[in-house]
Amino acid sequence: MHCSSIVLAFHMDHGGSGIPAWREALADAAQAAGRVAGLGWAPDAAGNLSLRLPIPVAGALPAEPLRAFPLPTTWPRLAGQWFLISLAGSTMAQIAAEPAAHTAVCQVRDDAQALLARSTAATDEAWQPTSELAAHLAVQHCLTPIGRTQRAVLHAHLPNLARVSLPYAQEGSTELNAALHEVAPQLAEAVPRGVEFVAGAPGSLELGQRTARAAAQTPLVVWPGHGALAWAATLNLAVSLLELAELAASAVLHRCRLVEPLAPPAPLDSA
Repeated sequence: MHCSSIVLAFHMDHGGSGIPAWREALADAAQAAGRVAGLGWAPDAAGNLSLRLPIPVAGALPAEPLRAFPLPTTWPRLAGQWFLISLAGSTMAQIAAEPAAHTAVCQVRDDAQALLARSTAATDEAWQPTSELAAHLAVQHCLTPIGRTQRAVLHAHLPNLARVSLPYAQEGSTELNAALHEVAPQLAEAVPRGVEFVAGAPGSLELGQRTARAAAQTPLVVWPGHGALAWAATLNLAVSLLELAELAASAVLHRCRLVEPLAPPAPLDSA
């Protein structure tokens, strides 16, 4: 999918009303994870995802939760909400190949103090959700109010975006956005308010809360020197948004004679 097509698809689904069903969510996760793995954005077990599901969730799930995972804080608007969440230690390549085995269908308990796992993958005693769970749920909490159609959150390690963010980290995101928008008008169209810098320890509640505050302004956050987090109507559209940002970062670095420019994103059959 070329840049202009990504922008068009992003805007169409960004404001759409369709909600992926549980099985459609697995297909969305598998395709998005395959793209992330193919782009080299998830070395080892890096990268993670979450997708808010319809209520009630249809499908043959256990009546009682298989596991309960305590949450670091309460997110009241998520009480009773259902999610597809990647598992700690699972690679994007594994999610692409066997999404049901490397994700879990979970529900936030009614008191919003625990995450209840209900998918068969959660029967493993060592089961844990992604280490970046705090960032995912904090952003999902921000996206939950009526009128917010973004339900998919995806984190990946974009090498060029991480590299280009470092020189600008002290100056703030304004300078970086000016540079990215100058070389990639398509990114300016998809993310008119620009990306936001958010600093914090990986996996920490503090990082999650700071990222959620940025979600009110932008669908794309850069964790300087670490990676990026994007949210959209589907996981595939979140990947497409990250592709735009990484392409723009490559162009900025190339202009500085630091790296070769990236090739345009490969065509995407469906988003």
